[in-house]
Amino acid sequence: MNNFNEAYKDRKMLFGYNATEELMYVIKRFGVKGHALELGCGDGRDTYHMLINQFTIDAIDGSANAINNLLMREDIKEFLPHHLNAYVEDIQKMILPTKKYDFVYGITILDHIESVFHKKIIDNIFDSLKEGGFLFLKVHTVDDDGYINKETASEFSGQIKHFFNRNEMLDLFKNHGTITFYQEFSEEDLDHGQPHRHSFASILIKK
Repeated sequence: MNNFNEAYKDRKMLFGYNATEELMYVIKRFGVKGHALELGCGDGRDTYHMLINQFTIDAIDGSANAINNLLMREDIKEFLPHHLNAYVEDIQKMILPTKKYDFVYGITILDHIESVFHKKIIDNIFDSLKEGGFLFLKVHTVDDDGYINKETASEFSGQIKHFFNRNEMLDLFKNHGTITFYQEFSEEDLDHGQPHRHSFASILIKK
């Protein structure tokens, strides 16, 4: 996490301003709304777009610089403090209240944590969801340049602790709720560092 913290110190909007497309798609396609928990919010790439879609958000990140950058954004200030509560938290150590959230989402978070800890984190998240609530996650897969082509990989690929195998996310969540959306895909990334290619899996589960 130190590498990210330093990067957030030196660069504003580290991963750009554009929202995660799949996240925007699922909230509209499945009518997701209400009180959300954002895991690994960074400096608010998705946070802002979720706020203007009328979510109330608890946003956490392990980087103090990221949270500071988020809270200092002019376009965020109008949502403070009633619609956004952002704070530094270690996702592996977080203790979440039960049945609090309508929606929990994390963009490339689970892959930055050793797989041995995944079950505990997922169980914690599901306990925090209300009945009928949704969980959305996006992770890097083994088709990513960070796994197969180090020369063209993202400058942050060394921070990834677990590249997911194809369909691994489906297996991971087969005993948790109902999988309502799943896709695997690759795309070029021009938002940070040298141009590179990412491969992802995205999943939406209803409790």
